Amino acid sequence: MEFIQFFSEVTIKPREDSDHQPLAVVIYSHSDIRPTNPLDVKFIHSMSTLQCKRLKWQSVNLTAIEEYLCNPQVVACGEVIKASSSNSIQVLQTFSVLCSNLKSLLTYTPHNTRKDYIDRTNPWFGQDCKILRQSLRKSMRKAIRYPNQDLHNNMLSLRRSYKKLISQKKSLYNIKIWSELDSALHLKNSVVFWQLVSSKLRQVRFSIDSPIPASQWETFYSDLFNKVGNSNNSSNVKHVTTYYNPDTLPAWPQVEPHDVIDINNTLQNNKAPGEDFLPAELFKNNRDWWAQLLAGLFSHINNSCSIPRGWQMSIIVPIHKNGEKTNPKNYRPISLIDITAKIYSKYLLIKIEEWSNANNILCEEQSGFRQGRSTIDNCFVLQHIIQKYNSRGMSLYTAFIDLSSAFDTICRNTLWEKFAATNIDRRLLILIISLYSDTVLKVRLGPSGALSNEIKTSTGVRQGCILALFLFNFYINDIMKTLSSDNLHGPKVLTRTINILLYADDMVIMAMSPVGLRRSLAKFNLYCELNSLILNKDKSKIMVIGKNRKWYTWTLNGVHLEQTNSYKYLGITFSSSGAWSNHITHSIQRATKAAGSIYKLYHHRYPGTIRPALEVFKKKIMPTLIFGAEIWGHTNLAKIEAFQVKQLRTLLGLSRTTLMAAVRAELGMLPVKAQILMRQFNYWSKVNQMNSSRLPHLCLEDQDQRAHKSSWVVALNNEMAKTGIPLQFLNDLGSRAKQVLMQRTHDIYAQLDLASIGRSSATKFLASHKMNTHLEHYLTIPVPLPLRRIYTRARFEQIGIMMQTGRYCNIPRNERFCVWGDQKVEDIEHFLIDCPAYAELRHRYLHPLLSNFRSPNRNDLLTVLLQGQERSTIIRVSLFTLKAIKKRAHFLKEEESGK
Repeated sequence: MEFIQFFSEVTIKPREDSDHQPLAVVIYSHSDIRPTNPLDVKFIHSMSTLQCKRLKWQSVNLTAIEEYLCNPQVVACGEVIKASSSNSIQVLQTFSVLCSNLKSLLTYTPHNTRKDYIDRTNPWFGQDCKILRQSLRKSMRKAIRYPNQDLHNNMLSLRRSYKKLISQKKSLYNIKIWSELDSALHLKNSVVFWQLVSSKLRQVRFSIDSPIPASQWETFYSDLFNKVGNSNNSSNVKHVTTYYNPDTLPAWPQVEPHDVIDINNTLQNNKAPGEDFLPAELFKNNRDWWAQLLAGLFSHINNSCSIPRGWQMSIIVPIHKNGEKTNPKNYRPISLIDITAKIYSKYLLIKIEEWSNANNILCEEQSGFRQGRSTIDNCFVLQHIIQKYNSRGMSLYTAFIDLSSAFDTICRNTLWEKFAATNIDRRLLILIISLYSDTVLKVRLGPSGALSNEIKTSTGVRQGCILALFLFNFYINDIMKTLSSDNLHGPKVLTRTINILLYADDMVIMAMSPVGLRRSLAKFNLYCELNSLILNKDKSKIMVIGKNRKWYTWTLNGVHLEQTNSYKYLGITFSSSGAWSNHITHSIQRATKAAGSIYKLYHHRYPGTIRPALEVFKKKIMPTLIFGAEIWGHTNLAKIEAFQVKQLRTLLGLSRTTLMAAVRAELGMLPVKAQILMRQFNYWSKVNQMNSSRLPHLCLEDQDQRAHKSSWVVALNNEMAKTGIPLQFLNDLGSRAKQVLMQRTHDIYAQLDLASIGRSSATKFLASHKMNTHLEHYLTIPVPLPLRRIYTRARFEQIGIMMQTGRYCNIPRNERFCVWGDQKVEDIEHFLIDCPAYAELRHRYLHPLLSNFRSPNRNDLLTVLLQGQERSTIIRVSLFTLKAIKKRAHFLKEEESGK
């Protein structure tokens, strides 16, 4: 209402096609509404020029790129870069010009129009829809301007036609999507399948729209990435960065094109590039051309230790996490770096990892982002230590450490000092320092592509840089020396003392006494001060694990640290009691949330099979549900099993009282216990093959030597004994072990489920006809979901007949007579084949099926009707069942009203 002062005239226009009437206003001229108070004027803060947008690779003109690369001038530029005699400065300038010229072929000028939005969100909205919509709008304007019955009728006719066309288009599009989903599964094209799933669910992965002005972002990141760190021994830094002349160091051999090709093959498609807009697909599509060019470029960089300026630039895309959108701390920064910079960083990473592995640089306690290691390894070691000492009646004192912005705050000078103290190749060190010198970033301010001003960064490792994870692991690697004293009372695995476990910046400090843990925390705090690390005292927790645990007061530098009963470490919730009930509860909550996000795949009315929804359930929900089950899978799994069957019942549209074994058998699913057993065996096999110095291997050896009844390996042996295949026998089978155990496990649990179905009185048809536990064929035939569900309910005898409802009223089976009064038991056979009340419906829908059947065995006839080998059979039986149920319900309603 505050804008009404700017309107000179306000009228309501008539509209007959809707009850929403448009409001027409006439505003004063701009000179009349100019604000008198200068504070009313809104300014845009530090807004840079609009940035071009990247074309999707599918929309790129590949012919134009081929022509550009074959251009004589471009070929000449390539020869300059590849020639070993070229000047390094000239090479970098030539490469920069070449990439800049390519940019125009890979970008477009953005147009944020409603038309683009409609085309993007409604792909089914074709040209015929647009033409009919235009005709409808013209007709509506005429009908409003010239009130006439003929014009009004014409408008209504066009509106009905338009709505009908829209409905048809949506239906055809959805049918096409479901068909493509099935086809992608059949062809095992996982990329296309998950793209279709994402588009079908219309999942919004993140939002890049932020109300924060550029000036605030610039201040925030300038403060974050330019903190003054530890400046001790700065002379060493100067020695590394200044006195090492690349010309005095041994030269490296020329980079070979095949080295670049190997790295290019590891690049992932559909990833956003950096400021140069050159995507990974460009280097893969013209692999040989780029391999030779980049090999020459990398050789010049290795010799001169000069880095292209664009490689030091990062584009930060802030993604909102939670909390107030006006607070920059509530955003997760996604860093975009040039793909060529990533390729070269990968080249350096290969060299630095070779040096690290050859010299055993990184400690065994560090598992973060290292090849062949995972979060499960650390959790396995921690759980072994907990079980080992708890079985002796002892408690384990643990401190779960959280660092504030650890990757962003480390002191680079200190990092270079630590490298200089090793035997690392000095040329390799200079190249890494050069890559991290004079780094800057810009913040993308929204979907329009506008960028902030440049922000210099002098601390932390770069987000998005392939080297960052190794650099951080190396930076905190010397913490082991700090926490290596005997008076810290660390737990032991065999003869090895383990005071700390690390997964990048996720740490857990352990001790066998409160005194030992206090000493370790004091030393760790001193280490953080010397290495510019900030302990997050709010998120760091203490937990005492054991039966006779006590509560203590914990302080660090006068700040209270909370002692808790549970803590989520690397995705697994550990409890002070050593039990797993908290973790199972949290897993079910996360899986329930994940199941809700794919609700559209469960409920739709278009023809399709059940396979896409089942595949998403297996690949998305189940991994969430049983994450870390390698560690905790020996506990009571009743709640986990109940959750799986609940979701499968929902998928089939069955009642919550349906037999669990029957639901699993219908969909070809194994019990959760069987799935977890396979995971545990696979992990045991992996640990068994590890190097003898690896911590998980030492824990397994420790369990073998000091086995107690609650140990992990004893529980696994007990489960394996139930399958009749000892662990040692499987170990001797080698690569065939997994397949043998999988088949054995499937056979055992399939037989158990079939036996359970056979004993059930609620599933008479399945008890006599269910011979295997594979996915039933009728579920793989494209049928509209409502018909498929009614067909499934008929197989499970859950269509409301007396055989089902009589069970709830405790009526004996032989007295559950048909409601139509013919004194016959109303089971599924009577309902489909015999009941005279449905004779007309039976003739209309089932006659083609019954007339061609010649066998005198009625059981065979029931098999034909409910096994669903053909689409026509499923549809006819489903329609008959649906109509008969409605007729039965109407009859019962009349009977009730007659009484």
